[in-house]
Amino acid sequence: MGIKLFHLPAHRVFNYTPTYYNPEKDKLEQGVAKRDAEGNYIPGSIVSKGFRKRAGSGVKRKDGAYSNTRRIAVYILIAAILVALFYFSKAFSSLIEAMKVPVN
Repeated sequence: MGIKLFHLPAHRVFNYTPTYYNPEKDKLEQGVAKRDAEGNYIPGSIVSKGFRKRAGSGVKRKDGAYSNTRRIAVYILIAAILVALFYFSKAFSSLIEAMKVPVN
């Protein structure tokens, strides 16, 4: 028998489950129920029927060659790299000229 000077009440636990109305979730559930009622949906069929087939359809032609758009883009990229190298070499040569020490 212990003596208690302060009595603390027991921890109260409430079983409260809040309910929320989410119109998007309700619309989604109605669409799923409608689809299931039709019965012709197979999960994953949209992805497995040609997701990879359509991934690069705009890049290559049927004969295996790349389209003209890609070829032109490669030419423009090469030209831009050459122009950048030209300007870099001019700037680098002027930097070397500026760093030369005059000999007396």
